Amino acid sequence: MAPWQLVGAGAIGSAAGAVIADEVSGFVSFGMDGATPVGVFVGAVAGVALGASAKRLEIGTRRGESAGHPASAATKTAAGLLVAGAVQAVVMWDGARRAAKELDEILVLLAAPAVLLLCAALGILAVGLVRRRAAARWTAATLGVSGAVASTFWLVAEVFPPNQNPGWLEPVAYAAAAAVLTIALTACLLSPGAAKDFADSRS
Repeated sequence: MAPWQLVGAGAIGSAAGAVIADEVSGFVSFGMDGATPVGVFVGAVAGVALGASAKRLEIGTRRGESAGHPASAATKTAAGLLVAGAVQAVVMWDGARRAAKELDEILVLLAAPAVLLLCAALGILAVGLVRRRAAARWTAATLGVSGAVASTFWLVAEVFPPNQNPGWLEPVAYAAAAAVLTIALTACLLSPGAAKDFADSRS
């Protein structure tokens, strides 16, 4: 893999690993408070391995090239799901802002630039998919698989928490939406329609 792919896959995997470790440690309640750093490390390794296995998906147009035909339904759907993911990120941030109090509100506001950066990245990926960029499909697929695994753990931990708190339905809805979006994104990118779309763009 190219250096940017190595770093990108590791970053995506480490983020997913952190989520999984946090949810598992909170769910099992076995005194695993220090599990997050382990999850970050294991996730980074898994992300690199996933990125390497996804290299076969890196077929499509390069910079300065055009596909020469309209995007398939699968490709357009994948792009739309990325945009939907950006919308969910904003909705979740706004929900956290409204629920935050005092110092927590400051932390949520400080997270705003990161949320905006994520939205911009997802938007760029969506445009890249419509243009049949090989790098965009590889990145989106790596993100989709990692996100699907992490959001599934998140959903399970929210549905079956040790102690259900009032208002637990909102995080369940967020987790379910994330799981549906990432699983659907992965399915679209790995579908025969998308494969043919990106392969034909090279002819």
